[in-house]
Formats: sequence, C-alpha cells, structure tokens
Amino acid sequence: MVSVGDSYSSGEGIEPFYGQSDDKSEKVKNPDWIAHRSKNAWPGMLTLPRNEGTMMDNKDEYWFFEAASGAVTDNFKYAFTKTYNKGKYEGIYNLNPQLSIFDELGDRKADYVTMTIGGNDVGFTNIITSCAVGSKVLNFGGLEDRLNHTWDVFYTEGGTKDRITDAYMNVADKAGENAQIIVAGYPQLLDKSGKGLLIHEEEAQAVNDNISKFNNAIEEIVKAYQKSGMNISFVSVEDAFSGHEAYSDDPYINSIIFPPKSEDLKDIGITSAYSIHPNAEGAKAYAKCVQEKIDEIEEKKELVKSEEGEKDLSENPEATDDEINAKAKHYSGMVLQPEDVVLKMFDALQDGDYELAARCLDPATEQQINFWGGIASTLVGLFTGEDVSWGQLVLEAAGATDVDLIECDSDNLVMESNVDIFSEWLPKIPGLRNLVCTESDVYVKYRYKYSDEYYIKEETCHVRRYEWSGWRIER
Repeated sequence: MVSVGDSYSSGEGIEPFYGQSDDKSEKVKNPDWIAHRSKNAWPGMLTLPRNEGTMMDNKDEYWFFEAASGAVTDNFKYAFTKTYNKGKYEGIYNLNPQLSIFDELGDRKADYVTMTIGGNDVGFTNIITSCAVGSKVLNFGGLEDRLNHTWDVFYTEGGTKDRITDAYMNVADKAGENAQIIVAGYPQLLDKSGKGLLIHEEEAQAVNDNISKFNNAIEEIVKAYQKSGMNISFVSVEDAFSGHEAYSDDPYINSIIFPPKSEDLKDIGITSAYSIHPNAEGAKAYAKCVQEKIDEIEEKKELVKSEEGEKDLSENPEATDDEINAKAKHYSGMVLQPEDVVLKMFDALQDGDYELAARCLDPATEQQINFWGGIASTLVGLFTGEDVSWGQLVLEAAGATDVDLIECDSDNLVMESNVDIFSEWLPKIPGLRNLVCTESDVYVKYRYKYSDEYYIKEETCHVRRYEWSGWRIER
C-alpha cells in the first residue's frame, strides 16, 4: 500500500510524529518529521488480508507513507519546500515529489493507493483560521469573498479541478492499472452552534456547505475515471464526522489552537498547524470509512474467485506489437505453452512478421512448434523473473487483466527431445541453440478480469515445455 496526499492523510496534529523523539538538530533533517507524518495517522491503521498487522506494523516494507502536511496537487510531481524555525535551527527542507515513492517499490506493484488531496489547493482550513484571527497584516478578506474566489480558481482552465484530475491520472500511471486507488473526502469542519467558535454561525454554515460542494466535485472526477476503466473509488467521511465537528461537544477535529505547539515546524506564529485537523478519534473515523471500502473490494475479489465462468476470447482477437513487446538479449529460461490456447492466439497474430516463427516444425518429431508462444512467454519471463504461462499471455493480450494462475498440475510426461533448429529452420533469428522440448498433460486454472468482470478459466491441455540457452532477439 502507498499513502500519499496532504495533512489529512499525514496525520497533522496527532502526535507522535515519526522522528519526533530525535534531537532538534536531527528532526529538522528527517523528512517524516518535516512532513508531520503521524504514527497514528489513519492510513497506518488500515489492514490488508495479505499482510499481518496494520500498515503501521509494515512501514517501509509493505506500506509506503509519503503524505505531507501542507501538500498540494503539484507536490505529487514537484518537490515541496518546507520552512522550519526551531530555536537556533532554522532553514528550508525540500521534500521529494510524492510520486517518487513508487520508485522505492522496485519490481513490486502497489495493491492500494490511499490519498486525500486538493484541500490545500482550495484552502478551506486556511480560510477558517485567517478569518477567525482576522489579520489585516496578512491581507485576508471576508470569508464570502474568499470562498467565491476559491470556486473561480477551481473551474478556470488549469485551475484546481484540472490539477486534481491530473493528480489522479499521475498516481494511476505510477501505480499501474491493477492498483486500487482510494480517494477519501473531507469532513465538514465546524459545529456552527459550538461553544467558542470564532466566526459567525452563518459563516460556519457557508464553510461546511462549500466543503460538501468540494467533496461532490472530486467525487464526480472519480466517477468519470471509473467510467474510463480506472480502478479508483471515492470514500465520503462526512457522515462519520457528523456531530463531531470542531467546537462540538465530542469533536473529532481540533479547534483553532493558539499559539504554535512544541512540535510545530515554526516556534513563532499565531496559530498551530494542528488547527482544524482531525484528532486521534478523527483518524479512527477516517480509517473505519476507508477500511470498509477496502473490505468491500476484497470481498468482491473473493466472490469472483469462487464463481466459475468463461469468456470467449475471440470477441477481442486483436493483439499488437505493443501488447507483447519483444526485445531481449542473452538469457535462458522456461515456458509453459498450452497448445489449444496458442492456436486461438495465432489467428490474431498472422500478420507476416510472426507467421514463420509460429509455424516452425520440430525436426525430431515433425510436429508443429508454435514457437511464437515460446518467444512471447520468454520475454515476459525475462522482465518478471518468473516462469510465464502462455495461456496467461493469451488472456492478457486478448484484453484480460488481473490474470492469476490459480492452479497448475502436470503428469504423464510424453516425450523429450534435444533439437538444434537454428541452422535449418530459423536462419533469421541468430543465436538459438540447444532447444529442449518436453510434453505433458497439464491442468491449468486462471482467474482473470475482462470488461470489468471477473472469470474463471480452467482446462486440461497438452503442454510443451521449452528450455533453451543463447537466445537473442532484436526488434
């Protein structure tokens, strides 16, 4: 899981922060403390069925936490400059672009990405704080004017809506098509009748109404991406926080806090950055809402695994060079090639370039070697580091995604032969030597996704297994 976004994801205001126990000289160099990433932030409370414990228990192994207090949408792609002033330690720290966290996954892919983003772009928290403080020095205008300006900027070309839209796409591009992206909304912030509220009741209501309007706007962006096929969901938290706004009797959100707290980045100021942010109970409320969405997604996955069905792959017979990108140098490996599935794929690949390779004969047996299947499977195996089933490639090239080999059971070895077919049969592919072909009957069972639906495909098929060395392909 990867968690990115702003202060509502980082856990601003909920101590302790990662790095908080360091000396001042060290904490100002610690990106976790600079970003105010809390050990009690809601993403760290989440669980996944494949991991033991919570995400917090798996930090930097199965959970990558990059959300930062104060972050805006641009900070997904660009560095975030944070200023600190802690006694004799003052300066600037540049947090990495948040999308760079995906590079730390290496060859692994994220199952889930959680985020809250956009709140600082519209600035509702700053609007509340500045209007409550009423500082003319900072040139803050009336609340109504500022809210109206927020929406002018939101809908203008290149404005907040476009930046949020781009941010979701950028996350999806880095996370990969199989990642589930969960966008959490924002709670209504103020109990308009609460004791100690520093703005008028009408102003508090206006703020809450505009937050709901903003949540609706980002949910519409999410729905548009869902229609395009992106695995993205919106989670509302408004109901969970209802009756628990700042200044209520049982708040899940901090009120405006004067002056800065000891763990604020700046010792000098009027208010604390903890102001108008979820407290520990608010983090639990967020976690509950998002966990319910994760559980719902996982339940659907388990449901489709238990249902049997088969999709006629001939409905999408086209396979292009881009779908199976063949380029490799000097390696060896092994593939599984179910013949009956290969023939389905071969009909989609007869474009001249692959016909010769696909129709080569084994000189020892004069049986057809559907060699293109071996090539494609080999190349994918090179990049994944694993044996690759040709049936899996067929499903993927025909438009299926999330292909999992659930079960594979082979018996009854039929034939084994050593073949050198380079000199006689494949003069256009240099370097092929020592092809070893074994055959057996194999039961295979796949789970895959096609046109937003999951299916189970199972069959017993005759399989050729190829081992080779000295392979070289250039395309």
